[in-house]
Amino acid sequence: MSRFRRNPRFSHQNIFLQKSVKSTKAATRNLSFSQRRRPMSKEETKSRLVGALQIASVILLAFFLTFAFAREMTVSGSSMEPTLRAGDRALVNRLVYHIRKPKAGDLVVFRPANKQNAQYSVKRLVAGPGDQVYISGGKLYVNNSAFRRGGISFNGINYAGSLAEKLQLGEDQYLVMGDNFNNSEDSRYASIGLLSRSDFVGKVWFDSNLHHFGPVS
Repeated sequence: MSRFRRNPRFSHQNIFLQKSVKSTKAATRNLSFSQRRRPMSKEETKSRLVGALQIASVILLAFFLTFAFAREMTVSGSSMEPTLRAGDRALVNRLVYHIRKPKAGDLVVFRPANKQNAQYSVKRLVAGPGDQVYISGGKLYVNNSAFRRGGISFNGINYAGSLAEKLQLGEDQYLVMGDNFNNSEDSRYASIGLLSRSDFVGKVWFDSNLHHFGPVS
């Protein structure tokens, strides 16, 4: 009857593994809990807090800039040609009128008070509180001076509407017209009329359409 004989090579390997396991266990036992999970120093805690605050600040700043300057609206209709064309995507500055008053020449975004379900519209602000406005001989006059903004000469106007007679604007009254004034429903019409500052959403400042990419005025 033959006897099973151990292979000396496997015996040496087994002994080596047993020693390694014992040594690892001994080393682990010698480590205290505080050594295995060392508490952070004040400097490390401060560094991590500063890093977290920086990340939070960047996120808040990005949110603020997006809210204030990156509100996008799609232009509908041709009333603002050639400045803005139908389908153009314009960026709106929603912060500006919290800092300063609207001024003549601004491209204002608004929703008329009597059209709460209407889409936002964009027109050029022509006149504000205290201004006198009228159309005579096809020309638009503000305070007795021919009005011209954004390279547009408001001359050759076919329909005067409410501006056929001189109109004195009162407190918190604003008048808007389209740059394409012969194809624009604006303050000359009763459907739009005069606006107040609270009607304004903001000011168009940038055209993001690839064909007309850039700031607008």
